[in-house]
Order: sequence, then C-alpha cells, then structure tokens
Amino acid sequence: MIISPLNLCFFDDFLTANECQKIIDLKKSELTKSTVVSTDTLQLIEHKARTSSGSYFLKSENDLIFDLEKRIASLTRQKIEQFESIQILHYAVGQQYECHYDYFADANSKHLIRGGQRIKTAVIYLNTPALGGETYFPHYSALVKAVQGRIVLFNNVYE
Repeated sequence: MIISPLNLCFFDDFLTANECQKIIDLKKSELTKSTVVSTDTLQLIEHKARTSSGSYFLKSENDLIFDLEKRIASLTRQKIEQFESIQILHYAVGQQYECHYDYFADANSKHLIRGGQRIKTAVIYLNTPALGGETYFPHYSALVKAVQGRIVLFNNVYE
C-alpha cells in the first residue's frame, strides 16, 4: 500500500443551510474535548495537537444522518458499511487540529484492528466563519476555505 493523499476536490452546496443547522443543533449539547487514538494503547486520549470539541453520530442515527451517509456513499462510490461514524467538530476562535494525516502509516499497525485503514475522508463545513476555518493540504499547497455546505473529499491511500 502506498500512502498518498490523492484526488483532493470539493463541491459547494452539498448540504443546505437548514441541514447544516439541524446537524449542529443535534449535537451541540453533547460536545466534549476532541481526542486522538493513542499509538500505544489504542484508547482515545486528549492531545495538545487537537484543541477542538466534538461528538459522534451513531451510524444511521436518524433520517438526516442516514440521508447524509447515502449522499456521501454515492459521491465517493463507497458502501455505507465501510464508513466510520460521522463526527461533528467545533472549533472556537484559536482552536485547531495541527497538521496530520488521516491514515495509519504502518500497514501492520495495531490501529488497523479497530476498523481498518481510512481510505477516504469527507469534510463538510457546517458554517462559514467570518475569519479563519480553512483546511490546509500541504501535499497540494492548497488552502480550502470553510464555506457552509461545502464538502471536501480526499483519498488517504491507494494500492
């Protein structure tokens, strides 16, 4: 397996403003400090590189999330059964997730036991901040602005 972020693309108006607000409203009272997976223990831990807060939806938790999963599946040509749970993140002013990769570099990693390699990532912006909120992709020297309803797709690995 070769690790390479390929096919960075984005589409505007993937979600409506109403859908974005509904997703926010469903989880805003459940947000907790974001975590990462420990390299050693595979447990979720807090890490200084990730300062946001977040929550997860159960798979197909409600009609809105099921519809979102179907739309992402159609766009990415992936099966919903292959998806991780949808995560919602909130970044307050000054918060960030430092530069990182969305894959496990070691093909024999014990991380893969948890659910396998992350093949593709979909990021959907639920609001348009007045300032900041971009996602930087160093492989492309690309800065993608946060625009409400925009979906950003990228591959993490290919064989």
